[in-house]
Amino acid sequence: KIAIYGRPFSSGFEKNITALFVLLEKHGVEYFIHEPFYEFLLKKEKLTFKKAGAFKTHDDIIGNADIMFSIGGDGTFKVFTPG
Repeated sequence: KIAIYGRPFSSGFEKNITALFVLLEKHGVEYFIHEPFYEFLLKKEKLTFKKAGAFKTHDDIIGNADIMFSIGGDGTFKVFTPG
């Protein structure tokens, strides 16, 4: 399971974020999206994709995610693992 945290990003990154979700769904990966980022993707970017779940705080994903992706507002991308 993957937790995805993100901040609003600049124009031109839509293809990359769409590719990420297409890849996750293609491989049957269960993922959770930080609720404000999910709302941004739906409203501003008008992206459509499946969503396994949402989280509002880190307490929501403790014990529920194996890895966390963090997508920065500047287009940076980081991966965090427990431990």
